[in-house]
Amino acid sequence: MKTGKITALLLVLITISASLYAQEKELVVTYKYDKVHLRYEDLKSKEPIKDNESTKFFKVYTYENFCLRQVGIRVAGRIDFKSGFTVMDTTYKHNLVDYTKGQMWHIASIQNAEFARYVKEPLNLFKWKFEAVTKDILGYKCAKATCTFRGRDYVAFFTRELPFKAAPWKFHALPGVVLEVYSTDNIVKWEAQSLKVRHRQPHPEIPSASDEVITLKEYLKLLKHSKLNEEDGHNKTILKFPDFSEQLKLTHKNSNLPNSIEIFDLDKP
Repeated sequence: MKTGKITALLLVLITISASLYAQEKELVVTYKYDKVHLRYEDLKSKEPIKDNESTKFFKVYTYENFCLRQVGIRVAGRIDFKSGFTVMDTTYKHNLVDYTKGQMWHIASIQNAEFARYVKEPLNLFKWKFEAVTKDILGYKCAKATCTFRGRDYVAFFTRELPFKAAPWKFHALPGVVLEVYSTDNIVKWEAQSLKVRHRQPHPEIPSASDEVITLKEYLKLLKHSKLNEEDGHNKTILKFPDFSEQLKLTHKNSNLPNSIEIFDLDKP
């Protein structure tokens, strides 16, 4: 009986210690991101070839119940359609996750369209299936999970050996730190390159202004509008250069290959 009480007390102390440790510290994960871009080498060929984009690296900062991914791009010359003026924005943006509220905010990216800075979505988007497979990554034992999400099948490896939660992109519903995730069609892959625990640093607050946040439904409407504008401009180009109409049609068709991570059917209501 005494042994059981001592064991229970030790477990409580370990839990409290881990909680305090996570609150005082933050984990910085550096990920390597590879994306394969599909394109046509010959306009007359219908067989796509794979052309690797340059590898990108980004960092995820996680502490307490929050996780932030720093996006290493700056926005310049963003057009404000209401005023007609060009707004210069030179601040770094972040994707944010609030584990307590079960919400995440990701930066929208639509060219030549009026859109808010963040798309708000629920955290638990992925229906993960856990498998009895393990893998060692950066010295940590990782468990395997699989899922299907918006047009792609994914495999992820995550570890429970750290008192944090962290993940690249939107893979935040797994109970631990995701150290590797990739699509089974080999289009996208994220790999953790390094882990660093440090004292918590100040980070930006979660966006709350109505002009900064939109829903996924609103985002898809803007995406569809942008696509229609692109098709209209393409059709006008064909009318202007009728001798090259077939080549232009084929080029435009090729440019609409599913190169985005998420594949949406914009024709659905």
